[in-house]
Amino acid sequence: MLQRMFSMSLGKAICELRKRKQYRQTDLAEKLGIHQTLVARWENDKTRPRRKTLERLAEALEVPVESLLVSGFERLPEALDDSELTELLQKLPQLSIQQREALKTFLRDMLKLSELEAVLRK
Repeated sequence: MLQRMFSMSLGKAICELRKRKQYRQTDLAEKLGIHQTLVARWENDKTRPRRKTLERLAEALEVPVESLLVSGFERLPEALDDSELTELLQKLPQLSIQQREALKTFLRDMLKLSELEAVLRK
């Protein structure tokens, strides 16, 4: 499920997790002390929950907050200061499984190289 959620938008992930708990939007809204229309707006990707609300949401859905933060790269690119890289990361779900595997291998190798260079600089 986590693999599938990773390629989803945050809204779709919230919707799927809510349904797995057999909550209606009104049930989830009640647990969070908010109006049902806000849950609907999240699920339709019209807006995003704030960090504190996201933490409460993860708690209500009984999932780690990180699983919501990485869904569809909703939050990860915000931490990057490179608009082109952010745009590319958001398009990762378009890649085939083989292309994703190749990209993971490349990224692992680049990170190892970076670690090695850091050691050599010391």
